[in-house]
Amino acid sequence: MKPYVIWSPEYRRVSGGIRVLYLLGKLLRDRGLQAEMKMTHGPFVDNPWSVPECVEIPDDAIHVYPEIVQGNPSGSSRVVWWLLNHEAKDGLQFVWHPNINKSPVLNVPYLEPDIFHPGDGERSGVLVWIGKGQIGHVPDGAKLITHTWPSTRKELADELRSAKYLISFDAYTALVHEATLCGCPVVIIENNGWDLSHLTAGPMKIFGAVNCASKVDEAKAEVSKSYQAYLDYFPTMAEQLDLFIEQTQTL
Repeated sequence: MKPYVIWSPEYRRVSGGIRVLYLLGKLLRDRGLQAEMKMTHGPFVDNPWSVPECVEIPDDAIHVYPEIVQGNPSGSSRVVWWLLNHEAKDGLQFVWHPNINKSPVLNVPYLEPDIFHPGDGERSGVLVWIGKGQIGHVPDGAKLITHTWPSTRKELADELRSAKYLISFDAYTALVHEATLCGCPVVIIENNGWDLSHLTAGPMKIFGAVNCASKVDEAKAEVSKSYQAYLDYFPTMAEQLDLFIEQTQTL
């Protein structure tokens, strides 16, 4: 079997797009394949799955590029694009969401169900996430999630289990799914080119997200379905990875 070289920036726990690249390496290694990370930006740093850095690229390697990679820096003919956002790329493509294009979908279990799960404690207060969006009106006393607070994923999950709801000004963020897994409804402030169906009707369906604060009670009524829906999707994600391996090994 040909080895995989996955091109990525240095690992950052707060970036869902980077996390999934490293997780793909871990899942490939779990299946007995060789998979290593090649840095596109920054130095190699440790990651939770101990996927190693690629120091010497094997001659027969399959190169996995996210769309942030420009051109074909490997010079190889064995290239596959894993698109996490909308962008046109030549060659074999897999996509995170079918709205990107008609390529096969590749999702990986990037959220930890043993960390992000519902709780039964009292909820109070509102959390806010800006991310790649632009902040607008937020309720008085709302707590702002940043790249440094909470400091761990477990602490983040604890905050999500204690909040009444989350306001996200970033529609393309893993935090929306993390919140609903914890039973925390989400109000997403829409931006151009996005609508709620990208989340609620996608392959990794999310419950408990709405696009207006006046609908937060609707989100509260649905959010409890999100955790089980995520668990039910695990077999499909495994099938998608099997297809990825089958098609890329023929390059």
